[in-house]
Amino acid sequence: MLKKIYRTKKPRNNGITSIIDEGTPFEIMKQYILENHENIDFFKFGQGTAYNTPNLKKKINLLKTYDIKPYFGGSLFEKFISENKLKEYLNFLRKNKIDTIEISNGTIDLSLKKRAEITKKISKEFLVLCEVGSKNENKQLKISDWIKEISLLIEAGSEYIILEGRNSGTAGIFEKNGKMKEKLVNKIVKNFKKEKLIIECPIHKYQMYLINLLGPNVNLGNINLRDMVLLECQRLRLRSETFFEKK
Repeated sequence: MLKKIYRTKKPRNNGITSIIDEGTPFEIMKQYILENHENIDFFKFGQGTAYNTPNLKKKINLLKTYDIKPYFGGSLFEKFISENKLKEYLNFLRKNKIDTIEISNGTIDLSLKKRAEITKKISKEFLVLCEVGSKNENKQLKISDWIKEISLLIEAGSEYIILEGRNSGTAGIFEKNGKMKEKLVNKIVKNFKKEKLIIECPIHKYQMYLINLLGPNVNLGNINLRDMVLLECQRLRLRSETFFEKK
């Protein structure tokens, strides 16, 4: 047998894989979950798809059966907030038996103070994931602002901080040409425990970069269902780019 690479087991706070899905049919999704559930921790119904996806409750029940936390994408949160309907959004989560919430300002202007206030208000009822970074590729935060926002949102009660990367890998911690802002990422991981960060990283080569930088149990988000097996291969150093452990 090969030398064993240590992988954390569920429930865990590092080595997390967070899936993003945008409408996979139930039976196909079910097969992916049955085969990969041990390696999936969160499942995000991306964008605003939770509002109109078929078989939503069946999907949520399936995920919970396998100890996977479902949650709705930050864009849906922002849509409700833009109409001044936070109360209605929280009721929508309760109605669907969702106890994890993403708070973001990737599309709308929602101040850090307001995000912190919402986080503090609801963190006793919901597991809060605060996202930092904008989906607007032309709207750049200074590194010092990233650090400030992450610090204040953790202090307010966010269980994890999601580092924005979009499903396309073209915003937030990425340049609009798809290149990772390595200086920014390195600065963030030096200032915060990796267990508190979920790094959105749909691009394979940067998944491998992060595994080499932070080890096989780095928390990664915006992973496509079809990439689950490949990601685990990367974590277990069964791919050339992650083959050797970095010293």
